[in-house]
Amino acid sequence: MTKPRLPIGLAVLTTAILSLVVSAHAFGGGSASKASTTFVEAVPGLPTSIDYPYQGDPSRYIRYAMGSTLVKYDPSYLAKKGCTTLAPIDALVGDLASKWVWSKDHKTITFTLRPAKSPYGHTLTAADVVYSFQRMNALEPITKFQFFQVANYATTPATAVNKNTVQIHLARTNALAVVIQTIMLETIVDSTEVKSHATADDPWATKWMANHTADFGPWKLDSFNPGQKAVFSPNPNYTGKRGNIKQLVLLYVPDPSTRTQLLQSGSVDWAERLPFQQFASLKGASGITTKNCVSPNRDDMLLQEKDPILAKVDVRHAISLAINRNALVKGAYSGFGAAATSGVSSFYSFPKPKSQYAYNVAQAKQLLAKAGYPDGFNLTLSYSISRPGPWAQQLAVLIQSMLGNVGIKVTLDNIASPTDFTARFTNGNYQALLYTEPPVFPDPAYSASTYSLSTAPQDSFNFKDPKYDFLVNTALHTQPGKARNKIISEIASLGVTDYPIIYLVDEKFLYAYRSNVKGFLPQPFGNLLPDQLSK
Repeated sequence: MTKPRLPIGLAVLTTAILSLVVSAHAFGGGSASKASTTFVEAVPGLPTSIDYPYQGDPSRYIRYAMGSTLVKYDPSYLAKKGCTTLAPIDALVGDLASKWVWSKDHKTITFTLRPAKSPYGHTLTAADVVYSFQRMNALEPITKFQFFQVANYATTPATAVNKNTVQIHLARTNALAVVIQTIMLETIVDSTEVKSHATADDPWATKWMANHTADFGPWKLDSFNPGQKAVFSPNPNYTGKRGNIKQLVLLYVPDPSTRTQLLQSGSVDWAERLPFQQFASLKGASGITTKNCVSPNRDDMLLQEKDPILAKVDVRHAISLAINRNALVKGAYSGFGAAATSGVSSFYSFPKPKSQYAYNVAQAKQLLAKAGYPDGFNLTLSYSISRPGPWAQQLAVLIQSMLGNVGIKVTLDNIASPTDFTARFTNGNYQALLYTEPPVFPDPAYSASTYSLSTAPQDSFNFKDPKYDFLVNTALHTQPGKARNKIISEIASLGVTDYPIIYLVDEKFLYAYRSNVKGFLPQPFGNLLPDQLSK
């Protein structure tokens, strides 16, 4: 049987990538055994700077690989190691911290640091943590929001107790105060090394940090081509558990079909963000492993409450009842996803809510008649393939058809420009809008506070409900356990009938990699931690 030939363009790119990977070896002779422990991850984007400010998903690929956070998730005890259940916010183990203890009033958390060194030979101290907090809050607005608005950190969030002990102080007790330290923006840096590159004009050494790393994680950066390629080798001073990867290459490959074919050919070991159809084509392929794991991300339809029709709860409930979510999953998602069941993702563990989404055309018509619209009304549904993704157009067409069955005449408004789409959402300039909710870490109260709280920065649909605000704020300040889970269940019920986010599909994280890669542990934020891996 003749081996399939790659297209000429792909063959050239494959050759270039192989040449790049081989030339990147620093292993004296590049023997087969050494070369086999090079790991190449094909990603759809890389940042132009490794440092702050955050550049979205391109930054995530590099910064999650870097590690060097106080704590990290450990989903290993969950079913299928977290592939079928989202890790809760207390499923944490120490990374740079060996342990942490809450004060009796739950306003101070004391972290004991483990022995660690940066690639530059400097030992981790509490002063590094304090400096890192100061630096990230000076340079990264997102971190500032997370610390002070989400987690209720005190004005001076971190203080050194002694060389190996640091305390985080809260203005108010908060359930997210520790888990927020898993986020890739909360990297603890080697303050001695960073300060050595600071100048009067650049006190935080941002110019040097744009293409260098100085942290206590498992890797050291060997080279960085902004937006194109990053090459790492192991931090020689790292003592944590790790796999046998001797060289990590993150490579920008913008076209998903090219990422797919490079994975099939063995030119890369991991392909990020593959479309549903291409992911499906890899299932069962020789030499390829695929995993379809749960995600906290949710695709939804936002209804603008400033619109007098959509301000009516019965109308919003009718729209929800008219949508066959199982058909959406089958049609627009090729089966990769789960029909949303309530105002909180079905992938979290909490008591079943009293109210759940249903598909009932007859009841939808009754509610529309009760609201004064027996013949339906006109609705403009805006969407963009930039968010939630390429499937947005098919999703919009299916919803147009389903709402048509209850008399709602939907006009589709395709917004081609991602910038225009973001502006439309931010300004609330829409009647109905397809969107997606991707929390930076998986917690239903965090998602609820970010999108639907009356003070939420992303509440562009004008939802104001005192009961909802009370429940969400109570959940944010209640530690994990039965009491908090009960509150989450109440929030989930309200989402079915009351608020103007019509959840459609609970997304999945789709992973595709070479079968000789071992040790992968799914993370609830969806990004890869390459130090886990062995080949």
